[in-house]
Amino acid sequence: MRSTHRHNTEPVQATAPLASSLIVRDGDTVHAKGVVEIAAGHPTLICPPLPSAVNLTSGGRPYRACPGGIVVIGLDLSEVAGKTTYSGVTTGFADLTGRYRSGTLTVASQRTYMNTYPAAPDDPLCEAPAGGWPQGTADVSGNIDVSAASRFRAAHPNTIIEVGLLRPAADAVIVYVVTSGDPAPARAALTPVYGKDLCVVQSAYTYQQIQQTTKALQARMLPGSPLTSPNAVGGAKGPRDQVLVGVTVPMMTAPLAALIDAQPAGLVTESVWLIPVR
Repeated sequence: MRSTHRHNTEPVQATAPLASSLIVRDGDTVHAKGVVEIAAGHPTLICPPLPSAVNLTSGGRPYRACPGGIVVIGLDLSEVAGKTTYSGVTTGFADLTGRYRSGTLTVASQRTYMNTYPAAPDDPLCEAPAGGWPQGTADVSGNIDVSAASRFRAAHPNTIIEVGLLRPAADAVIVYVVTSGDPAPARAALTPVYGKDLCVVQSAYTYQQIQQTTKALQARMLPGSPLTSPNAVGGAKGPRDQVLVGVTVPMMTAPLAALIDAQPAGLVTESVWLIPVR
């Protein structure tokens, strides 16, 4: 059984699949799920699911607003979900598998597009107290006031990695504090405030590791191709609600994979749109 508290002060390194396994190379079979854009006289595109993948017009003519899109050959329009047409441009959603080569996806199979599934309950590293997580502890907004935890974080710079709320069960919300190093001081200071509504855990990574990795990945965001450059880098939730560094990129390249794999093992979690099917 996992102990409720962790008193070790050495970071515990997690493990994750190598980013190099996500590199897309010419000739690979790939999976892509997102917005498709169809306009007469233009190649059909499929785009990463980004807010900027929208329809605009310029002088009454279709304007291609699909950064990071790739050309699609063999799309079955009847299987495209949520189709809308505006100023000669039809958009919808598709789930495609096919061969990728030189910026073009030749469709081999097309599935019914489905939205992402509801998130599972949070899984904090703390064990639930006897009798389960406290129920009905939230205020009228459905949350708990984290100002006390935030003040502790401000008073102890570089020692608190995360302050937030988790929902480990229906109608349960707890204050979640992730420390860089020994969690005992934060637990001692905050338990009188939050009681059983508190979970304090030690990060698997130090504050410095997280900051250095975040900066290294952010440096790759601009300039670069919208298809192969990260479009988001920031905090992410890992197994047992550990804090990781998340990077979102439409297509993984060898240089970006090498940078990710050079970071502490398991610290980076990748969200990649164009997935190779091995």
